[in-house]
Amino acid sequence: MPYRKLIETIANELMANDTKAQFEAQEAGYLAKILLEELTGQSSASLLADRTLQIDPSQESQLANWISELRTGKPWQYVLGWAPFDDLRIPVRPGVLIPRPETEEIVTQAALWLNNRLMDLLRKDKGFDPTTIKVLDICTGSGCIPIALKHRFPQLTVLATDFDEKALEIAKANAALLSADISIQSHDALTEEPIAAPASLTLIISNPPYVLPSEAAEMASNVLDHEPKVALFVPEEDPLLFYRHIVRHAQNLLVPGGSLWLECNERYCAEVMALLQQAGFVTYHQEADFRGRMRLVWGIL
Repeated sequence: MPYRKLIETIANELMANDTKAQFEAQEAGYLAKILLEELTGQSSASLLADRTLQIDPSQESQLANWISELRTGKPWQYVLGWAPFDDLRIPVRPGVLIPRPETEEIVTQAALWLNNRLMDLLRKDKGFDPTTIKVLDICTGSGCIPIALKHRFPQLTVLATDFDEKALEIAKANAALLSADISIQSHDALTEEPIAAPASLTLIISNPPYVLPSEAAEMASNVLDHEPKVALFVPEEDPLLFYRHIVRHAQNLLVPGGSLWLECNERYCAEVMALLQQAGFVTYHQEADFRGRMRLVWGIL
């Protein structure tokens, strides 16, 4: 069958009236391309160049299963078992949040800062040992953030924590699969229990729960029905719950000049930035994501 015709056929099946998922034509076409790439192991560009695509009965069965799952509203990342993140394929399954482009963007900005910090330290001391630099991700979930940072900076010591046992299991498996030598520990960010030695970390990063229950009505059903609510929601009356604790941890754990990077609810970025100011951070900033929403707060202690 011609490749373009197959894309159209799959997209139409995804948009059928009897499906629970509500796909627009553009999204359905995008998903059709992802399914065919996964099915054949070829890029869309290669498939388009070949013009026609022959799939065997086992592939037809696999494709039908994927389409059936997608029609229930299950996110494609859970259906295929992976999500793209920072040029990696992060394995995901129910129990951890699906990595998102907004988080990837924060990793990119934090990595730029970290690279500049390393260059500055090496300029001041040619014998500086980069392995002494320690980085921590709090509320790691799938482990996408520390794995991405370890791939970018293999010489650094990378730590990650989460309190959820299922998330820890998935993060450890992902780190092993992607050859990322990181230390993943069980720790509840809402306690005062220390994560590391005082003044031992150069960078702390976190994408903690920050969605209010009242915002659920604005969220897509495939998120609400499938992604773990414990990783999404905070109490309505305390939207800064995780940030207060994480900032307090950062205050104790960061070296002078170390930095804290936080993904935030756009409604509360100013309040999170005020927490950094109150904690003695010498600089603090809020920045918009690629959609123009205030999503990142970061500062230097």
